[in-house]
Amino acid sequence: ATVISPEASPTLTPRGTRTPPPTVTAAPPPDSATPPFSPLILAGVCVTGFALILGLALLVARRMRR
Repeated sequence: ATVISPEASPTLTPRGTRTPPPTVTAAPPPDSATPPFSPLILAGVCVTGFALILGLALLVARRMRR
């Protein structure tokens, strides 16, 4: 039982339901094509999200001051 629990825990932990191993998620498109593309998308999403948050904060601050 002790040997099965460590192997079963990672599969159950993600969302509590049986999910395919992480290797399946990375498989769909060839790995060589995705790496150069995904980091750019992640960076863009992070930058846009940060900019939106900053913009909202500035708008709220201006409205609160006035």
